[in-house]
Amino acid sequence: MPQIQIQTFSRISTATGTGSSASSPSPARSDPSAHDLTVDFHPPALHPDPAALIFLPATLPAQLYQPGDIVENFTLTDRATGKPVSLHDFEGSIIFLEWFAHWCPFCQAAAARTVSDIDQYYHDLGGNPDGIPVVHLHLNLQGGQEAQTQAFIDFFHIGRVLNDFEAAVARRFQSGGQPIFAIINGVAASPSHKQWELLYSHLGYGNLNQPITTFRSVIDSVKAGAVTAPEPPAILRHPLSRTVPAGTNVTLAVEAGGAGPLAYLWKKDEEPLPDATAAVLDLGAVEASDAGDYSVTITGAGGTVTSRRARLIVADPIPGRIVNLSVRSRVDGGGSPLIVGFVVEGGARPLLVRSVGPGLAAYGVADTLEDPTLTVLAGGNTVAANDNWSDTGAAALTQAFRQAGAFDLEAPGRDAALLTELAGAHTVHVNSRDATSGTVLTEIYDLGADDEGARLVNISARNVIGGGDDTLIAGFSITGNTPRTLLVRAVGPSLAQFELTGFLPDPVLRIFEQTTDGDILFATNDDWEQEANADAAHSAVPGAFLLQSASTDAALLLTLPAGSYTAVVGGPAGSTGEALIEVYEVP
Repeated sequence: MPQIQIQTFSRISTATGTGSSASSPSPARSDPSAHDLTVDFHPPALHPDPAALIFLPATLPAQLYQPGDIVENFTLTDRATGKPVSLHDFEGSIIFLEWFAHWCPFCQAAAARTVSDIDQYYHDLGGNPDGIPVVHLHLNLQGGQEAQTQAFIDFFHIGRVLNDFEAAVARRFQSGGQPIFAIINGVAASPSHKQWELLYSHLGYGNLNQPITTFRSVIDSVKAGAVTAPEPPAILRHPLSRTVPAGTNVTLAVEAGGAGPLAYLWKKDEEPLPDATAAVLDLGAVEASDAGDYSVTITGAGGTVTSRRARLIVADPIPGRIVNLSVRSRVDGGGSPLIVGFVVEGGARPLLVRSVGPGLAAYGVADTLEDPTLTVLAGGNTVAANDNWSDTGAAALTQAFRQAGAFDLEAPGRDAALLTELAGAHTVHVNSRDATSGTVLTEIYDLGADDEGARLVNISARNVIGGGDDTLIAGFSITGNTPRTLLVRAVGPSLAQFELTGFLPDPVLRIFEQTTDGDILFATNDDWEQEANADAAHSAVPGAFLLQSASTDAALLLTLPAGSYTAVVGGPAGSTGEALIEVYEVP
């Protein structure tokens, strides 16, 4: 076995007596970084041939790193595994590099301290004061003397060793000599240093008065950056509902972004399709059995997101239209009326208009408006009005309720309803006859035939709402079996352009689909510009006023399958203000 001798001295020379030497003062023993320990490592059986010892040339390389420089990535061979190891493999750590040659007495003196006072020290602490891990790499400069080098490694309990036999990497840090020390920051977004910045570089050990203190102070100066979570997956384009005849080739597609790689899994009616794991789902020539609701779940490094449902109907297309628009909100008996606007485009349509207060109690709605009154206006002029629906034309109204699919009203009753035929833009004003307050539902039903050119294309309502459960709700129904594209908006801050104050500062919009299993959330939005299709939504309806840039208004541009939906506008808990809800059919 080789003999290892450890000696204390204040001056030391290389094993051959021809190498450089340096004076080493003897600091006080109480200084934790003080050293008067030097290792005279020359096992007799393994002492190298002096002619074989490597000394780095004293020639200055073309580009010598200086503290503050960015260190380029380099790759060396791991002595133990023979596999390549790169600097960038240690991203997120502070890298402490220590070049050595087994015969170098100053390398021996350094190894006697750094393994315990750097490597083990930071391992036990779990990193530097900011919790950044410290990686200690020894880089071997001496090739061809494996037994002596291994004895050195075993004696000092050295961990990971990389081979730098040609000193190609060492020469970028120091022009010659050994040991060489370098400390590099591998932490991204550190507020104290740039990533891969050289923090410290030094040649020699015996000429350092307090080496461990010096090394630790550099390592401890690195501050951790804010932890940046991987960008979660976000859907840029949802799959769209379709209605096609049997035999049509159908593909459904999704477009997503976020930290990759992204994994896809399509579902049909909530059941996974095992082989459908791409962004595009090719269904081929579809049959009746392919009909259903499709969605896709996307998983990335930052989490998981699921698309909106795309309904595939396999049948001959039947064009659809909006046949029912409704708004549910609260009327303040001592204040302004609830105002509901609507537009009939393409000619006149027969309409059923209702304002239901007491009739809501049968459906579990509390605090209903006891006696609503209903007035329809065009340009400020009254065109129709009603107080108690059953006082005039009750039989015709009851028949219209059933034709429209509306729930019956109690007779005699204090709900309001009327039949009229209208074209163009109108408003409905709902007031409280007895000055009490309560919740009211205002409905507009299109009673015309499907093949007529005229149609309901817009409904809107503006009212003061509160946070939590005090919301503004709009409902709408689409007939036929083909999807329709609608723009739904919840406007608060953008009302300021009309010199309105007291608006809801941050409206939130949620769209629910009414199904036999209850209402299912279809889509939601907080700030309109967060939507991937925000630009398209901004200009989707000619004549609609524009939302203000960077505002906290909400909007959704959706292609919806036929069915019934509700749009709910609310705000953060504790917030109140005036909000406008709008539903537009997109041309």
